[in-house]
Amino acid sequence: MGGESGSQLLEVKEAFSYGYEWENNKTKFENLLQGPNEWGNLENILGREWRITLNQYYNKVILLSELVVRGLELALNIELKQHCVGGETISLLRLFKYLPYKEIDNIKCENERIGSSPHTDWGFLTLVLQLDNSQGLQIFYDNQWCDVPSKPASIVVNCGDYLSLITHGKYISPLHRVINDGTNERYSAVLFYYPSYDAKIPLIGNNEEEEFDLSKKELSIFKDQTAHCKESNAKARRYDKKDTCFGEYIAYKWDQVFRD
Repeated sequence: MGGESGSQLLEVKEAFSYGYEWENNKTKFENLLQGPNEWGNLENILGREWRITLNQYYNKVILLSELVVRGLELALNIELKQHCVGGETISLLRLFKYLPYKEIDNIKCENERIGSSPHTDWGFLTLVLQLDNSQGLQIFYDNQWCDVPSKPASIVVNCGDYLSLITHGKYISPLHRVINDGTNERYSAVLFYYPSYDAKIPLIGNNEEEEFDLSKKELSIFKDQTAHCKESNAKARRYDKKDTCFGEYIAYKWDQVFRD
């Protein structure tokens, strides 16, 4: 609780994260975002079938993401899949539990509480499975926060920052948040579908008159999300170069949102 936040707010949530299931004997990996899943005592608590189910779900939503990418290719008449080669091995699926704020009244914190701070997602696509009748997910549209209703047998698809960048804003990475100031817990399963680890990040251009260059600055991938937004300039400059790859940069972004 409170171990992660995209801002100075206290995020009242719990999460379990996992990704691509490698062979048990694999010990060497290609990059910072690959590695074995840490299942802990999950099998002892829920049984081995639960782990199998989670891995099956991961594979299914990866396939769904690839189908969405194909649909976007047809809609835009451009090639996108080459940006996602190997993305399934570094993508991340997170099971979230958002608690009502009153359940942590015993935690002393000067900061305001929220389920998930306003942010855009860094990757290519985000697929959100919400429990039926779940509330709290909101997007910022037309200068106001709008509820995203949960519908039975449906998945919410968000475009990520990387997709918005490579399509030059034809697809928008929406600013969104989670609030849970009621009395019920909120549950969701969220796939963060990433492009290739070595994919290059389109950086902010020098032509400030271009509308999309200006809008890039609102993407979380380019924002300082450290606790007090005072990260050292030396470390930040390391990632300003045009040869920075997506995977290395995202590992750096995860460091930004971790909290002590």
